[in-house]
Amino acid sequence: MATCRDPRLDCQGLLEGRTMRMIISLILRQSIHPFHQRPTALSMAQVIKVTTTKPLPPGAETVAKGGKEFFQIKRAGKTIYCELTECKTKYRIESRKWYAQYRDATGRIKRKPAFTDKGASSKLAQELEERAMRRKMGLPGSAECIFEEPVDGLLDRFEKFCDLRTIPSITAIRR
Repeated sequence: MATCRDPRLDCQGLLEGRTMRMIISLILRQSIHPFHQRPTALSMAQVIKVTTTKPLPPGAETVAKGGKEFFQIKRAGKTIYCELTECKTKYRIESRKWYAQYRDATGRIKRKPAFTDKGASSKLAQELEERAMRRKMGLPGSAECIFEEPVDGLLDRFEKFCDLRTIPSITAIRR
């Protein structure tokens, strides 16, 4: 039996082994994930290729490989083997370009078309996610957004968030 001496818990007395393990795991979880925030299913941006299903053209020949049937197609001079569906009247094919998948400022999963190069697509996905995180925190989407805004607009925003009595030189800046 163990005595509970943690100030985060309101218990004075003896605890059994299982209850103590549950409390300790609860404390550890709260210290790892503060404010009861759990990691989401999609916490980082991803790059994916979208698979689409298309009907087989009339008179198409299929090829058997490893116990599965494939449809042979030429794309940009290369032969691609596309898997047939269960009904054998359609085939699945991956998109040529990558797609950036990320969570926006409201928490919804968004998907935007990116590039055919995976490295450039992952960089775009990181930028989109960074922009969404900045919007979620109430900041502008990126540093470029600040420079695109005219100076008068920036000064108006500055006046909204500052008390004019503490910064008397705001009228001097306007001139």
